[in-house]
Amino acid sequence: MAFFDSLIDKLFPGRNQNKPVEVMELLVRSEDYKKKYRNWMSSGEAVKLIKRVERSYYLKKNRMKGDYEVHLFNSPAANGFALTYHPDISPVEFQFLLDYWRDRTLLLNYRLANTDRQLREKENYIQTTEKHYLKPPLTMGQKKSEQRYGNILLEYVLINHQPNYIKLMVTIYSDHLFTTADPFDELVDYLFSAEKH
Repeated sequence: MAFFDSLIDKLFPGRNQNKPVEVMELLVRSEDYKKKYRNWMSSGEAVKLIKRVERSYYLKKNRMKGDYEVHLFNSPAANGFALTYHPDISPVEFQFLLDYWRDRTLLLNYRLANTDRQLREKENYIQTTEKHYLKPPLTMGQKKSEQRYGNILLEYVLINHQPNYIKLMVTIYSDHLFTTADPFDELVDYLFSAEKH
């Protein structure tokens, strides 16, 4: 931690030593990353990984154990899942999953409302969170706004620069101004369909 503190002191002279450092920036992928992502998408590796994650997800729903650890969230207002990092997935492929699910959601005419990276200094570690926040398409001139599946949050969390988990969380509007949300399971089926785009 001394190295990190020294680096932070150089970057932010006179900072309050008791206040944790937080950095938030727009998430921008490098051209090299984009090229590797496109190559991964066109390879068979993308389909293999997505199918293994899908299998683990459905096994977890049936209270069985899959290749990967999956955690499920279910409530009247929000549904989702988290995928814990497993060492047989390369860190870059794990990161690619985040962008794959973003791109699949964009094909549903969702709009990318926010995409950012946050670094937070915790007591004993550094947490990095890459986030995509997507909203349903805008509908004009209708009595009720179409919410599709609701708002979709995708997060990729690293602890001390090591992959930790990816989370997908869908929150729905229960307001009378919006249509009833489409089933979450339908969205999950779509996100796991490993189609090239």
